[in-house]
Amino acid sequence: MNRLFSFLIIFLFFSVSYSFAQDSLKRQINDYLLQQDRRKKAQKLAVDQKRKLDSLQQITEAERRKSDSLAITLKRKLAEPPPPNQGKFLDVKGGDVVTLDNGTRVQVIPNIGEPDVNPFLSLDTAQYKRRVHSFKLDASKWSSIASSGDESKAYKTKHKLLPQNTIFAWHPTWMEDAYKDYNYDLLSLVSYFSYKVDPATGEGTVPTNWEKTGIRDSLWKHDKKLLLGVSNIGEAANKLFLSKPEAQQTLIAEIKKLLPNKANGVHLDFTLVPRAYKEELTSFIISLAGEVRKIDKKNVVTIAVPAIDMDSAWDVVQLSRHVDFMIINSFEYYGENSEYAGPIAPVQASSITIPQSLENSLKYYVNIGVPSTKLLMGTPYYGAEWLTLDLKLPSRSMGMVSHRMYSTIQEQFSHLVFQTDEKSMTNFSVFKDDAFRNHQVWAEDSLSLALKYDWIIKQKMGGIAIWALGYDHGHQELWRLLSIKFAEPPKAIPPPPLTSFWQKIKSRLWGLLRNPEGLLRNPGMILTTLLAAVGMGGLAVFLIRRFGCFWSRMTVFSLQILLALLILGLICMTLFWFHYLDLQQVMLFLLGFLIAAILVFFITRHFMMEKELP
Repeated sequence: MNRLFSFLIIFLFFSVSYSFAQDSLKRQINDYLLQQDRRKKAQKLAVDQKRKLDSLQQITEAERRKSDSLAITLKRKLAEPPPPNQGKFLDVKGGDVVTLDNGTRVQVIPNIGEPDVNPFLSLDTAQYKRRVHSFKLDASKWSSIASSGDESKAYKTKHKLLPQNTIFAWHPTWMEDAYKDYNYDLLSLVSYFSYKVDPATGEGTVPTNWEKTGIRDSLWKHDKKLLLGVSNIGEAANKLFLSKPEAQQTLIAEIKKLLPNKANGVHLDFTLVPRAYKEELTSFIISLAGEVRKIDKKNVVTIAVPAIDMDSAWDVVQLSRHVDFMIINSFEYYGENSEYAGPIAPVQASSITIPQSLENSLKYYVNIGVPSTKLLMGTPYYGAEWLTLDLKLPSRSMGMVSHRMYSTIQEQFSHLVFQTDEKSMTNFSVFKDDAFRNHQVWAEDSLSLALKYDWIIKQKMGGIAIWALGYDHGHQELWRLLSIKFAEPPKAIPPPPLTSFWQKIKSRLWGLLRNPEGLLRNPGMILTTLLAAVGMGGLAVFLIRRFGCFWSRMTVFSLQILLALLILGLICMTLFWFHYLDLQQVMLFLLGFLIAAILVFFITRHFMMEKELP
């Protein structure tokens, strides 16, 4: 018996030694291959970093040249005489309609909370119109300075929007495959921007990839709606189009061809409509809405209305009866040609610079009879950088350096400390560059947008409109904010039911059998297993030493085998913990020992038979 036990111990020793040698050789080979792989990755990373650095240097040099050009332009601007309208309307009041020197008729909108502020002291209507005209036309250029982000950081958590909230968003065609990372649970309507109208004929340019875009299937999979965005931008373009009834009918016919099995409605972006064509615009939109709903009564019709309807060209009260939502284009209050640097979309007006704001825009539409639930407030996922006369707030603009997408701001200006302006609810930061020029950056982040969203919810508006999807590519925080403000709160996880001691033991053993590697990630289970093995081994030794003389040879042999198996199991677990053995080797080793013990038992059982002596 002792020889047999000694043979088993020797067998175990040589088996473990062989496993150690085999594992050591494997580790050496793997370490060598890993070093080679790391060296290749390091070389590739160095090449990529050099390319990025060269690209950044080129962008920086281009922006420096642009900044110098803007500085020269400002000096010329400061030398010019003041604008003809400056100081001309000091005695006008809210509600008055006045005529500027260029012939533009403008209604004075009273400033909320600041009735003594005169809008014409700093608002140049012609400049504002030029900003609005170029805003969406030039936005495609921003993508050249945008970071591609990290696609592995897409926010895909499941959510359900609250029924009273609508989240509208533009998907510009130049954002291409960014739609793969959108969280469609947090969207209601998406405008595919855009079908560009030829105002002379009513025909247009079909958006890139309209027939085969993947965003369509992604939206429909989540029971959301895709709208065909139709744009006609500029006073001249709208004047030409609205003066031609045949062009209007052609556009309606073209839209009717593009919608079936492709979209769930249409969104109109008609910017800078002349007042003289107010009736034609109203008639066209009502006619289009009727034709779109003939295709499918569930189709949606939305329109973009100006933040400042300076020409009173929109009969929004009449149109509100025929469209599902009106999106307030609440962007570019401060922009490329504004006199001061400032927030793109301020919530409250400033008495120092321009008097317009989101608050004033909303009040204008509500006061003339548009239900607030039909209004969606534009939300910018971008900011801007200016060269300024000094670092104080406000500061006169020496020219805008560039618009910046959210993702670009987060990466290029991560070294800056941003503060939140309480009135505009927008973040800003100031700094001097290497040439000692003054810069101001105004931008949104999750904090400033949270303040805006709270304000929008408080005003009981229908929701928000995001310009534009993909501008936050590679960042989750803005999607998380949408889920917090506009989606149902996550359901509470019920506490697990109470279980008995034996149920816990059974559950742990079953879990260990299904996933043995989970033992390494659970220190509590490891400690429990070790204590159980030591306890059972100690009990076996005690029983053999104390009562072995009273038991049969077969019983003692069985206990010895169990004790050896426990000791072997502890050794294997230790080796597995320190990665000398993998799980497959441990299982094969223990299984081999058990099979060998059973074979030895059957071969030597006749020696263990006890016979009574004569």
